[in-house]
Amino acid sequence: MSLPVKMKFRGAWHGTSPEYRIRRRIWQIDTDNGATMRSEVGEPQPAGNGHGNEACPRVHRRRARMARSTGYARNCSAPGRLVAAVSGERAMVVSKMTSAICAAILTVVSATPEAVGQVFRSLPTTVIEGSPDLELSGIVRASQPGQYWTHEDSGHPGEIFRIDENGKVIQTVLVEGATAVDWEAILRDDDGNLLIGDLGNNRARRELVTIIKIAEPQPNAEVVQPLAVYTFRYPEGRKNNCEAFFLFGGKLYLIKKVRSMDMRGTVFCLDKLDETKIMTARRVGILNNTGHVTDVAYSSKRNELAVLTYGGVWFYKFEKETDMLTVKPRYVRAMFAQAEGICYVDDAVVVLSERGLFWKVPVKRLLETK
Repeated sequence: MSLPVKMKFRGAWHGTSPEYRIRRRIWQIDTDNGATMRSEVGEPQPAGNGHGNEACPRVHRRRARMARSTGYARNCSAPGRLVAAVSGERAMVVSKMTSAICAAILTVVSATPEAVGQVFRSLPTTVIEGSPDLELSGIVRASQPGQYWTHEDSGHPGEIFRIDENGKVIQTVLVEGATAVDWEAILRDDDGNLLIGDLGNNRARRELVTIIKIAEPQPNAEVVQPLAVYTFRYPEGRKNNCEAFFLFGGKLYLIKKVRSMDMRGTVFCLDKLDETKIMTARRVGILNNTGHVTDVAYSSKRNELAVLTYGGVWFYKFEKETDMLTVKPRYVRAMFAQAEGICYVDDAVVVLSERGLFWKVPVKRLLETK
């Protein structure tokens, strides 16, 4: 379904409509104070206020790596300019425009939610309210239909949030006594409890990482106590950074987030969770994929693993651990901004970006991307 193209200046759009909020979140340029601007990659950068406000080369290199995985690229040589790679050799240069004009241009690019070329593109289903002030990482289905649990990562209180598919934050719950060093993932176990992975280790400083187990909070709860805290290390004393974990066959598996786009993630396993001791994860092997793995979800209904990266989603079909490393996956390159969370809902996947962009897409539709 094609959306109408609107080009009106600031104040002319209805600021509370879902389309306005989605487009303003995707392309947001603060021309009033020259503070930051965000592209679909979702990472803040200097806005270029005409006074030599440029990012450092290290930031440029990181953006370039991100752009290669998402299909979007910035022109780092000119502050305040944004280059959006639409498809193939087509490119559109946006230079210090107001957010309304940028959103109108994005309407042209993303008016049709179907896949363009070999990249799946779709406007988000909704935007989580208050998400500009959050740094979301991880999502899992709640027991209530159409609702989900999510959380923030490093430098934030140990809280989880219950959200719905309209972008509303329904509930905020504090996990009392839990240390939130760098929460990266959340999942539901076979008993309906929630497991929160305090796994982040970007600077390779943590020898020990933890998994926090809680009962799913009741609808009116504001505080929840941990049922257990599991502490473990990786084999050979390595300080790995794993931001994704999943349950399969009663065992908990973790996937390493590699440093380079062309590297493959190592899979580790905790065969049995035991809070009475410091466990050592078992190295399983190398997963047949590439890219920065930010989250993962397993569907027992579909016997399918969905591995989320900044560039798209890898789908694996297997029924035993040994097949996990040898099966040939299906890869779908997708424009999901800086996606940090994924979970299954029946035959669809829900994807959540760091800045609160929320997609719900049938797996069949993703796999039809040619």
